[in-house]
Amino acid sequence: MLSKTRTIVLHTLKYRESSLIVHTYSREHGRLSLVVNGVRKATPSFPMGWFQHMSLLEAVLYLPKQSGGLGRLKEAFPLWLSMQQLAQPAKISVLYFMAELLYKTRKEETPDHAMFDFIHEALLKLEATASVRAYALWFLLHYLDCMGLMPPHEERLLQELNEQTPYHFDAATAHFLRLLRAAAPPQELPLDTTQRRHLLEALLFLISEHTTHFDEIRSLSILREIM
Repeated sequence: MLSKTRTIVLHTLKYRESSLIVHTYSREHGRLSLVVNGVRKATPSFPMGWFQHMSLLEAVLYLPKQSGGLGRLKEAFPLWLSMQQLAQPAKISVLYFMAELLYKTRKEETPDHAMFDFIHEALLKLEATASVRAYALWFLLHYLDCMGLMPPHEERLLQELNEQTPYHFDAATAHFLRLLRAAAPPQELPLDTTQRRHLLEALLFLISEHTTHFDEIRSLSILREIM
């Protein structure tokens, strides 16, 4: 069955001699895995640059015949190409982290329009942000919220972080969490490198506790270096 949807590229694998398997997160169908035929030929069916991590495409595709199966890309139009929109190495590091996190946590083959729209808006905010370090924490906090895991008050979240992770955050951290809950990422957070790294790892731990078969995030080590 044909379907038209916006979809975000999370991960790609080479397939046969000239094709790709592209794992994506779509607005209308949730997680989708698509065969893209002929993309690695000398005269490709689609430019390879369209399938970089977190690129956003308008796609016409054949849906998989069964759950967990492979669909097939028929047509595509680029809406936001990550490697063209982002030039700073630090932003690209955050982008790879986001792609890997979503690849390992967005596994449902059902639509979640609010989640998709948040991810889309988050990409635009990453392009515009001045502080990558604050952005990474902002993204994780709002991702928790979209997953339905965010307590209504910062003090309650602070309590959960202290109870469930090996780190200790003092009462002043609630103020920083309040800044991160704003609609846009703050320009900067008055935290030192160690505090930012601990908060990053603590928020990621909460996400992992509510994700089945959560694997190690390999790009975390690179992200920690820019925090």
